[in-house]
Amino acid sequence: MTAQPADFGVPDRRPCNRARAWRQSTWTLPAVVGGGIALLAAGELIGLLWALGLGICVLCLAGLLLCAAWVKVAHAAIRRRDARRRWLPLSVATACWLAPLGVGYFAWWQPTQALHDWNAIESESPAELRELCHRSMLWDIDPHDQFVHLRSCGDASSAPRIIWAMRWMPAADVQSCTWNHATDALRFITNQSSGASRSDWARWYRDNRDRTQLQWWIDGFTAEGYSISAGTDKQSVLTLLAVVGRVPAETTDLKPWLTHNAWRMLDRLAPEPVEAAILAALVDGTPAQRLGADRYTRRRRRAAGQLSLCLPRLDRSIR
Repeated sequence: MTAQPADFGVPDRRPCNRARAWRQSTWTLPAVVGGGIALLAAGELIGLLWALGLGICVLCLAGLLLCAAWVKVAHAAIRRRDARRRWLPLSVATACWLAPLGVGYFAWWQPTQALHDWNAIESESPAELRELCHRSMLWDIDPHDQFVHLRSCGDASSAPRIIWAMRWMPAADVQSCTWNHATDALRFITNQSSGASRSDWARWYRDNRDRTQLQWWIDGFTAEGYSISAGTDKQSVLTLLAVVGRVPAETTDLKPWLTHNAWRMLDRLAPEPVEAAILAALVDGTPAQRLGADRYTRRRRRAAGQLSLCLPRLDRSIR
């Protein structure tokens, strides 16, 4: 008679291979979701479209697997089987899967849709519109509208965000509409004419990030041959008026950011030093200074009526 082993007849309490395989496959879902999130993060940080697309596909597949796994767990719970071991990995995977959806909705979808509502944009202040552009373009692969708005409402905090958003585009894609709007926005914000590629702008910002926006404007005017200080001295105001009037009415301004920032600097000044500079320009100023004085006076009169000075029309008479 054959001898029986000592544990003969005792049930094997080790988990069966099927249960072990189920637990392993359940914990695989968090790993799949984490891989999808890693691909999304790599695509966003480095600007890789293939990584972004692959991450979205992986997360979509993980969502289908999560739905199937939750259905299986619910079925096991209804049949009163032990499904508690499966709840934890599925809950972790579901939470990780929902996280990028929440970030995408609140950080990209919601502000991007708000930018398409022109009625709402017209009612917002420049600071609110700037914040909306900052929120949405960090995740947008084609922030065309954000660049257009930041050309007029951007400030010093917009420059690094624009440079960051340019990571999706080639090094110097001069044929791209979005690229041209991005470089225009940087030039209007910084008053700098240089910067043919994203690396050039990144290098410039790294060297000038500690300077104020006003200092950026002054550096830009100095690079173009206009000596301007941050004070309210008459010579600086006359130079700003010359920048405003340097281009006749029927001529295209090849560097409009210089005129734009000259207006912004003049608008920051009190009317008294500007009036004194305008009177000096009328007496012995250059044609550009006289034309700039005329444009400034008419603009302020139309906007708020702050100046009582009335100048003749000089756009056509001065060449």
